Amino acid sequence: MCSSVDGGDSASRGPSPPVRPPPVAVYDCHFHLDALLAKGRATSFADLAAQEEGGDVVLLGGVANYAYPDSWSRRQGQMAGDPSVKVAIGLHPHKVGRGRPLMAFLQQLRDPACTALGEVGIELTSNCSCAGRCPKPAECWQQVTRDQVTTLTPVLQGAVVEGGGRPVIIHCKDGGSGRAAQKALGCFRRVPGASTLAVHWHCFTGSVEDIEAWRQLLPNLHIGVTVLSLRAPSTRLALGGIDPSRLLLSRMPPTWCLREPGLESTAPGS
Repeated sequence: MCSSVDGGDSASRGPSPPVRPPPVAVYDCHFHLDALLAKGRATSFADLAAQEEGGDVVLLGGVANYAYPDSWSRRQGQMAGDPSVKVAIGLHPHKVGRGRPLMAFLQQLRDPACTALGEVGIELTSNCSCAGRCPKPAECWQQVTRDQVTTLTPVLQGAVVEGGGRPVIIHCKDGGSGRAAQKALGCFRRVPGASTLAVHWHCFTGSVEDIEAWRQLLPNLHIGVTVLSLRAPSTRLALGGIDPSRLLLSRMPPTWCLREPGLESTAPGS
């Protein structure tokens, strides 16, 4: 009688290799296309997506963020009419008060190609513009903060009046004190109608208290999660209490917004 099992051959082959999971379909909801292209590793967004082929992700599209005044004019040549890429135009708080580009920024928002506003916000780690060693760092820091607050307020007013429902991408950074988020939320409170805006709090590093305060005023709030968001236990605790549909899962760099095949992107306003 012949056996139907060839034990010797099975033993010689050894264990089967692990099955590789299928790639995750992602929508890159916040990336700086101009900075990525400047590194010379790609010539377009389509080129970036092609470089991901065969890896762990499938890049479905994205929102290219032009947050610096010197990048605004480059967006048209870099987009190349790619329908999978949307444009966000911002005024990064690092640039506030340096040449005062606020009016030029507000004019950019009239571009119909702009699908989101930002990133904008409060950055309390910004340095002053003094050449060399600053003679009055405390006074300069206070002035930089005032410039950022007085810039964010009219930007939110513009989002309400001329935004047309476009989401606002908010940047808050302060080294862990939470003061940047408090000042930014104060700007929202001062602008009539701002509570109706769709808001993406980019690269969240706040606390439970921050989330509760922002959600009370901004019901259409989405939270961007990056590696930086997972470092502090207080931030991880805050993220645990958020509806997953409100989380924009990201990886840096670049940042990815995870999306299941067949579902709409979780990026607000998409």
